[in-house]
Amino acid sequence: MIQAFISAGDPWHSGFLGSFHNPERDELLEDNCIENLAHARLLVTQWSRRHNNTHTHSSLGYLSPRQYAEQWKQQHTANT
Repeated sequence: MIQAFISAGDPWHSGFLGSFHNPERDELLEDNCIENLAHARLLVTQWSRRHNNTHTHSSLGYLSPRQYAEQWKQQHTANT
């Protein structure tokens, strides 16, 4: 049976998602006092931009996701 929804606190259902949600929870939710929905949206937007544009990931060769995507695109469009 494939589970379409992974309930909170069950990261063992998907190690990939768990490896993403743990830093998000630690860096975003536990480090901030969220005042309202607009504030939560602002914090998530700021965290996502940093995570995707400047935060390096060891699994991507210590590149940010944006840098990795740009590098991949250059390598694969040059060969076509």
